[in-house]
Amino acid sequence: MGLTEGAIPDWCGLYSSHVSRCNPIECCCINGQVKVTNPTASETGFEFQFAGVCPPNVDLNIKIALPRVTTSTTAVNIFGAQIKLTLSADGYTITSDGPNPKCNEYLIRLT
Repeated sequence: MGLTEGAIPDWCGLYSSHVSRCNPIECCCINGQVKVTNPTASETGFEFQFAGVCPPNVDLNIKIALPRVTTSTTAVNIFGAQIKLTLSADGYTITSDGPNPKCNEYLIRLT
């Protein structure tokens, strides 16, 4: 599943947050799984569910559609914060980098 030079990374799959470093006592963290799809040839979709210390009165189930992600990094806006997502070279993990390091995620590909 690793990348060859010039290949488009395969983000699509189901990822688990069960080993994530995000602390739900201090942060709004991904709860369970993240689904990444390519619903059309020009889009990449991300589906998240959050739990923990999250903003009040917001939907904790988030679907984001981005222009097709063709690199190993992308950015999403979640609850007003810009979050950088990075797909590992082997395609098996996604890490997040946001404004609070305690809230960064580590996701492992299930499928």
